[in-house]
Amino acid sequence: MSLARTEPDTRRFDEATYIDFLIRREDEDGRWELIEGIPIQMPPATMRHGRIASNLERLLSAVLARAGSSHDGRREAGVRYPLADFRPVADVAIIIPRQEMDDCDERFYDECLLIAEVLSPSTEHYDLIWKLPLYQELPDCRYILMISQHEFAMRFYSRNADWVERSFRSPDDLIDLPEFGFSCRLGDLYRGTPIFSEWQRNS
Repeated sequence: MSLARTEPDTRRFDEATYIDFLIRREDEDGRWELIEGIPIQMPPATMRHGRIASNLERLLSAVLARAGSSHDGRREAGVRYPLADFRPVADVAIIIPRQEMDDCDERFYDECLLIAEVLSPSTEHYDLIWKLPLYQELPDCRYILMISQHEFAMRFYSRNADWVERSFRSPDDLIDLPEFGFSCRLGDLYRGTPIFSEWQRNS
């Protein structure tokens, strides 16, 4: 995805004013994120981007459901950061659902145990330099995945490893999340994309 535009309003928004802003734009395409108090609109994801995010969410949700876990996988999950001027939307997250959320218009999750972003050339710097260190400050976050949409590549960060970056670049590389009883191959995230089809033809 590429950044579409920022809202020209010069005010710095907090969560309350940001939610009011979103309500007034619910019929618009794309999605908004609050970055340093400024609403930024993201255009709709590419099909490749959407496929990778969908694959990850489906794999996570299936494992969590089979285990009877109280956790759940979600696409485009709003994240509540301790400071009110940062409200990103993660491409995929493992969250802890709260019963009261079913009865209200809550937009942000307080407890995100895993956050994944599908990178693109136009936003990679933004995701890695700005969002990544703030995600690492979330008290409940255990894993952060930054996934390329143009090649088999993922940057993997774990709180247990002090957020030291690991790089996965082979479709056979194993992604292991023992706290959730989850594992898959990097290539599984790319099923249904041209990258995966080309790899299968050449294997």
